Amino acid sequence: MIRYPAIALIEISSIATGIFCADAMIKRAPITMMKSGTVHNGKYLILIGGSVAAAEEAYLQGLALASAELIDHVFLPDVHEQVHEAVFGTRTICVNDAIGIIDLAAFSSSTFSRVHVFGNAMVSSQLGC
Repeated sequence: MIRYPAIALIEISSIATGIFCADAMIKRAPITMMKSGTVHNGKYLILIGGSVAAAEEAYLQGLALASAELIDHVFLPDVHEQVHEAVFGTRTICVNDAIGIIDLAAFSSSTFSRVHVFGNAMVSSQLGC
């Protein structure tokens, strides 16, 4: 799996606006559209990756275009490699003596906020497998 120095996630309340934003974001900067598509209740999610500068430029473009239809968003510069694995569902066998569980539901109802919390926990600690 390719790992990007930065990832950005945007959640939009309109499918049409989501498609418009995704198109503009990928035209704005040299990024990779990691995932983009609809989710329940007519929402649209955009997940991009790239260099910190390119991902931030495209992310800001998406935020500006989504404006009033923006539900949630997160930008993770210098993202920890295990966040990539968590986002794409890669499983790692832990060989350490202990395991920790973070109940992300307690932090926010937003998927993006949960990913942000996970990313911060991985970067600011010695957690790992």
